[in-house]
Amino acid sequence: MAKVELKKPIVEEISENIKDAQSVVLVDYRGLTVEEDTKLRKELRNAGITYKVYKNTMMNFAFKGTDFEQLADQLEGPSAIAISKDDATAPARVIAKFAKNAPALEIKAGVVEGTLYDAKGMEAIAKIPSREELLSKFLGSIQSPITNFARVMNQLAEKGGASECEAPAAEAAAEETADKAVAEATEAAGERPEGGYKFGYTCMDGTNPFFVILEKTMRDKVEANGDTLISFDPANDVTRQISGVEDLISQGIDGMFMNPAEAEGILPALDMLKEAGIPIIGFDTEVADMSY
Repeated sequence: MAKVELKKPIVEEISENIKDAQSVVLVDYRGLTVEEDTKLRKELRNAGITYKVYKNTMMNFAFKGTDFEQLADQLEGPSAIAISKDDATAPARVIAKFAKNAPALEIKAGVVEGTLYDAKGMEAIAKIPSREELLSKFLGSIQSPITNFARVMNQLAEKGGASECEAPAAEAAAEETADKAVAEATEAAGERPEGGYKFGYTCMDGTNPFFVILEKTMRDKVEANGDTLISFDPANDVTRQISGVEDLISQGIDGMFMNPAEAEGILPALDMLKEAGIPIIGFDTEVADMSY
């Protein structure tokens, strides 16, 4: 059998694995013990990540014509590949955590949601919590106002009068959330410049009634402090979200309000904010600062 025929199934296997992948990470595994390698494979498998060792030439063939072709220059020396189709940050996060106790393991580079990151960039990606963690923190942080709102709505619905108090209940929830977020933003922004702080605000789901009220409440509180809030509606478009954040950075904002639940979907925007040194504030002080 010709060599090209032997290689074809391997290239096809890689191509199938990277099809629709959210992220692909190249790893230098040299120096790992058999025990460490076995444990690493198990942890990655449990996280839903495909992990295999392939020849660089095979990966190079499979990557051609895809977003992962950007990794071609990194295909030197022994390489393993970690692939995730569901959680874009999972490979970097799991590998970086494992490497703390196995320093021989190194991330060479990776492509996350179409963007190439070098080893340093992947370190930053690894610090981003999973979508589930972000959702949990976000929902937990505003659980009290949202729960109160839901309770009031339920009681009123039972009495047939929910529409009469829907706005006051939502406003109360937004008031509490905005108070905490604005206070955190003011603290994170540092020394107040002449003319006041300039903050950015965006939310992918801008039509959600709660977030509509929240934006207005935040604006009122920011302006009451003599500061400015610049917002934009990406209309559920990730590309518009990223370009909008880039525009805000060019306007010299001192802080950025964002919905933590959306972080995973706009990694390039988070990276730009990080590079610009702009603090990212979730919609509640219980949500950790998302600059990484």
